[in-house]
Amino acid sequence: MSIPTLVEGFSVVLGAQAAGAQAEAANAAAEFNARTLEENAAIADVAATEELRLGGKEENILRDQAQQFKGQQRAVFSTSGALVGSGSTLDVLAGTDRITEIDALTIRENALKRARTLTQRGTGFLRRATLSRLGKVDAGAIASTTLLTGAGRLVTNLSKRIGSLGAA
Repeated sequence: MSIPTLVEGFSVVLGAQAAGAQAEAANAAAEFNARTLEENAAIADVAATEELRLGGKEENILRDQAQQFKGQQRAVFSTSGALVGSGSTLDVLAGTDRITEIDALTIRENALKRARTLTQRGTGFLRRATLSRLGKVDAGAIASTTLLTGAGRLVTNLSKRIGSLGAA
């Protein structure tokens, strides 16, 4: 066997090893990316839960402030001699309740929208993590394929060399 044939054989083996190592590195990167995306999804989930909690807190603060305001309204009505709980004073207090409820529902709806956006973002992260894992390859199969392809090329070249020696 000639030196060029040996060199070509070593080259085939080294190429197969390199292809396998490259596939393993790509798989490791895909797994790292998938785990990072899963962590991002978990963070988005926590943030969505926090948005709902903060929205509920903000809603409660608004309701408490509205009750204090209604107390001030009652105090003003009583000092002015108006009958609290009847006629126009009742209308004013009912109007305060309606406005408070509309504002509270707006706060709740906004918190739900923010939480839904974060949840959808988390779902997107999980989908991307799945796609990252689906892109992984069998490093052994890549190395084997490279080795077989190189070995076939080596045999073809070797048979050409042997054929040219027989013709000479």
